[in-house]
Amino acid sequence: GGGQPILIGARAHALPGGVRLLVGRALDGRVKIQDAIGEAVLWALAALWAMAVGGGLLLSRTILRRVDEVAAINRDVMVGDLGRRVPVRGSGDEFDRLAASMNAMLDRIEELMVGMRTVTDSIGHDLRSPLTRLRSRLERIQPSETSPTERDQALDDALGDIDATLDLLNRLLE
Repeated sequence: GGGQPILIGARAHALPGGVRLLVGRALDGRVKIQDAIGEAVLWALAALWAMAVGGGLLLSRTILRRVDEVAAINRDVMVGDLGRRVPVRGSGDEFDRLAASMNAMLDRIEELMVGMRTVTDSIGHDLRSPLTRLRSRLERIQPSETSPTERDQALDDALGDIDATLDLLNRLLE
């Protein structure tokens, strides 16, 4: 050729009559193919690595976004916004199952809180009347023109109101 060395692969064969035959061929094409395959494999590995890293980042962002959304709703509920619910996207994945479970729990908590408010309002109403009567009776026996008999009667009535109020409170607490 043009003074360029050529890589040749050869094999010697012994023939009858003591003659040796040397068969060879140029390996330049084979080396070029091996180099091209090696380079293609390296590019494919680099592309595969880039896709794996990109997919991992995308997946982690998606998951972290859903986790942050659930955490934000939990913080709102903890400060008293019991009407907040975790959105269910309809994909049927683990986050949707978790969201459905959390929403059912929040529904139950809200229901219990409404019940507690109702009971608390009832207790307040039920205790307000006897305490108002008790105050009125005690105001009547303050030093004034009341007779000792009227004071004794007012104190007896006040003690009765206190006993009734304590009885009511005990029944409510049961």
